[in-house]
Amino acid sequence: MADIPLSVDKSKNDSIQMSAAFAKKHEMKQKAKEEGATIIEVPLPDAPGATRHGGIPAEAVGQMASIIAERADDIRKANPKLTDEVVRTMIVVHGGDNVEKFIKKYPAIFHTFTARETKGEERGRMMQVIKLKMQLEKGNITPDESHCLLADLFGVNAQQRQELRKSLQEINAKNNNKDNK
Repeated sequence: MADIPLSVDKSKNDSIQMSAAFAKKHEMKQKAKEEGATIIEVPLPDAPGATRHGGIPAEAVGQMASIIAERADDIRKANPKLTDEVVRTMIVVHGGDNVEKFIKKYPAIFHTFTARETKGEERGRMMQVIKLKMQLEKGNITPDESHCLLADLFGVNAQQRQELRKSLQEINAKNNNKDNK
C-alpha cells in the first residue's frame, strides 16, 4: 500500500482523478505530469495501535466516494432525467478501470453515493463512518471507541449501546477462545 497516492488535484480528467487510489505512484506521477496535476500521498498508519484491514485506506475510499458523488450530481444537473443506472455507467466509462476496481471492493458505497435519493445528511453520515474508519486506521481511536462513536452517529441510546457493547465483548471472547485452541 506504500505506493498508493490519495488523490490528484487540478485534474479535469475523471480517469486520472479516480485512478489515484489504485495506481502505482510512478504511474500516477507520469499521468499527473502530463496533465499538469499534483499528487497528494496517503500517509501509512504508523501510530501505535494503528490498523488497516483489507482494501484501500479509508482516506482514499472517502476521496473516491466524494469524487463519485460529485460526478453523479454534475451528470444529473446537466441531464436531470437520466436514471441511476445510466449515471453509474457514465461514471464507470469516464473513470476507467480503477472505478471498476473500486466498485468491486465497495459496491455499496458506489451505489449509495450515486443514488438519486442519497443526498445531504445521508451522504454526510456515510462520510462520517468513513472518517471514523480513518481514525481507527491511524490508531487515533480504539475499536471499542469506534463502536461507541458509530452508535452515537446513528442515534443508538445508552441502553442499546450497553447491550451492543456486551454483545461485542462476547463475540470477541468467543473469537479469542477459537484463536487460543
